[in-house]
Order: sequence, then structure tokens, then C-alpha cells
Amino acid sequence: MAVPETPQAGSREKDAYEIRITPGGKIQGWVANALEFLEKNKNKPLVLHTLPGKQNKTPEMDGQNVRDTTTRTTETRKQGLSPSTSAVPRLISVVEIIKREFIKLDGSPEDRTLHQYNQIGCLEQTDTVIDETGDEARRDALLKALEGKNQ
Repeated sequence: MAVPETPQAGSREKDAYEIRITPGGKIQGWVANALEFLEKNKNKPLVLHTLPGKQNKTPEMDGQNVRDTTTRTTETRKQGLSPSTSAVPRLISVVEIIKREFIKLDGSPEDRTLHQYNQIGCLEQTDTVIDETGDEARRDALLKALEGKNQ
């Protein structure tokens, strides 16, 4: 029996099937999708993650349908946790259900072998956030000076 190779940290196989777990999706749908993939593709890896979705802007999108990323960034800071972080407990639940249900599928025990590799990390902020604290402080000081009041 061949020993499976451990994937390198930060790398994903090109032919891996990815399922993105979000805070608002249905667990039952993700589990059904994953089990269907595992039944049909026994030698391809399945990757479940909570990473942000790819933002593909198409020319058809008008300004009304595209959300402002700076607004979303400030909303996320006010809420505390990012959607990727808040979806981690759901991801763990989905993985555990998939493992439990995969064992129950028809077939020999040799065909129902899963290898689980976990990877956790921190993503760097790729958006450029404008630091307005210096500008705001200067503007407030200027307005205070123009009011003509002391203290």
C-alpha cells in the first residue's frame, strides 16, 4: 500500500475540487456536493476552505451592482471577525459530517479511505487602506482654530 504524500504548505493541487464554505450557505448542500464528488472522483483531492471568493469584475457589471470594497472593509472592522474567520466552525462541521457520511457509503472499506490534511493560516490584507487619522486630526485642529475659541 502506497503512503500518501503530504501536500506542501500553501500549495494546492491543480486538479483539486474546491468548495468554499461561507457563513450564509447550507451545510446540507455542501455535504451533498462533496459526497457526490468523492464518489465520482476517487483519486482527485477535495479542498474545503473559507478563503474569500475571487472577485471577477465583468464589463456587464454596472456601478450599482458592484459593492465598494472600502465600505466592506470598514464594516468588517466594526463587526470584529471577517467572514472567512466566522465560517471556520461551519467548515469543521461540514468536514466532520462528510467523513461520517463517506464511511456509510456503499463499497468496500478499502474504497472508502480518506486522508485529511489541515492547514490554518493568516491572510494579509491586500486592500490598500487609506490612513485618514492624520488627515482627520489635522482637519479637526484646523476647524477648532478657525472657530476662534480657546479650549
